[in-house]
Amino acid sequence: MSTQQWQRSTKKAKKPANLYKILGTRSNISQKRIREKYVEQLRQHPPETHPEEFRQIREAYETLRDPEKRRQYDAQRNMKHSPEELLDQVLLHLDNANFEEARAAAEKVLTLGESPMARIALLTIAYRERNAEEMQRQLDVAQHLDLTTHEAELIGDLQILQRFAAENWEQATAELRRLCSNDASARKRLEAPTFETARMLGNSQQENQAWELYLALLPTPGANSTSDITIIDGIIVLMSELERWDRKSEVMKLCRAYAKALKNPDDVEDAVDFFADRYQELWDGGAFREAQVCLDLLLELDRKNPQHRQWQRELKQVMSAFKELQKERRDQEIFPGFQLMVEIWFGTRFAPHVPLPEEVHERMRWENQMEHYGFETEEDIKFALVVSANKVRKKYPTLYKAIKEDIDAALVEFNEGLSRRERRMARKPMPDDSMLDFPWKF
Repeated sequence: MSTQQWQRSTKKAKKPANLYKILGTRSNISQKRIREKYVEQLRQHPPETHPEEFRQIREAYETLRDPEKRRQYDAQRNMKHSPEELLDQVLLHLDNANFEEARAAAEKVLTLGESPMARIALLTIAYRERNAEEMQRQLDVAQHLDLTTHEAELIGDLQILQRFAAENWEQATAELRRLCSNDASARKRLEAPTFETARMLGNSQQENQAWELYLALLPTPGANSTSDITIIDGIIVLMSELERWDRKSEVMKLCRAYAKALKNPDDVEDAVDFFADRYQELWDGGAFREAQVCLDLLLELDRKNPQHRQWQRELKQVMSAFKELQKERRDQEIFPGFQLMVEIWFGTRFAPHVPLPEEVHERMRWENQMEHYGFETEEDIKFALVVSANKVRKKYPTLYKAIKEDIDAALVEFNEGLSRRERRMARKPMPDDSMLDFPWKF
């Protein structure tokens, strides 16, 4: 539950009135004498002449005459904090993941009387602990409470989260789809926990289930809202994190449907601003495949934007080199030490904002690679690096063009110390098995 949702449901209450004083007595009065004091006060304050006092006397008596209500009232009077203040403490403890303290504060509220928000707090704690059994117990109690509209919404959300905790994915997906298909506010409330759960499923090799669960958040056609921007962005992020690029065409179809459903110019402008920022963030971070999906969505939203067209031209060039980089990574004819160099050169050129640890730069140095890959002489490792550089130039021309300065400078350095015969051999195409004697092949 977010802080905003909690604050909507908890309002500060005034300190409870002194009911004993209203009845003209003290808190140690016996239960039997309460009615006597009540009758005395009614005689002194008849409704005809003292209507407000009469009302207060009646309300005080209704509370104190019932032993259970009196016990709760006494507990509330003697407590240092009001229920609302205790609920604020619950929220603070939840934000800091102090579940035991949050549970103690919520249970203290319940000693003062039934409280939907205290039940919601206990449900939230049980969800954070993935305790499906405790969540169901609290839901059984909550369904009999007198709830406000907002409290009922939160209980409904937590019922779906109970399915998450119980790992009842089929039912969770169905209930999520039913609730979110036409309710933008429900989608916004459940987006974060659904994404978190989908990510967890993906990490446990349940990618298909993760995908179906998160897609259940999507609205039915025509029910799109500008607030769905982050859900669409989440789909792109999930595809990337789960390495499900086989889903790219499906994701693009969803993105196009989302873009076409936005009719309000202000909504379109908000979406363009959001995804333009995301594109720049992805580009700066070297996430080019994700950036391409984001840019395709931007072009769907606004094809005439010159900035988008410029990005399209730039990204097309980079993506051609990036695709060759992916192939080069798997190429067993190229020395892994040189592959690391290519990776760093490419990243430095196209993702300069992503810092690399100093240890990576150290691993890149050929002097440090000699022992790691088992080379005995400087000439051997330089020969392997020159052969690999020449192979990249010939097999991956677009990649070579993108980092030409780095590769050419490296060739000058690596050729130093090699004989003329070795340089000539390194430039000639070599059979696939010609380098099997190199130590890095084992």
